[in-house]
Amino acid sequence: MALTSNLSLLSEQVKEYQSRRDALISGLAEGGWHVPKTSATMFIWAPIPAGWKSRDFAYALIEKAGVTVVPGDAFGKQGEGYVRMALVQPEDRLTEAAERIRLFLEGKIGV
Repeated sequence: MALTSNLSLLSEQVKEYQSRRDALISGLAEGGWHVPKTSATMFIWAPIPAGWKSRDFAYALIEKAGVTVVPGDAFGKQGEGYVRMALVQPEDRLTEAAERIRLFLEGKIGV
């Protein structure tokens, strides 16, 4: 079915994920966390801020900012130093998550 279906639907989905990715990455950059843009995926692999372990950073975001990310080390030792963020939420929710992360990184929430 996928091989014979209309590819315009795929194009729309790609645009949606790019828009979500760009919203999240630009929101994180506003807080000083510069994350490289990924392509062809519904995930962002973000290098974590200095001084953190992947799992500790992920747990702190859940507890203090109410944002869930997956610690990179959950995917093996090569993932240490990263967190994975899924682009499965609408753009406004990703923008809200970026804002909560910014406030956490600035020490304005969860301290």
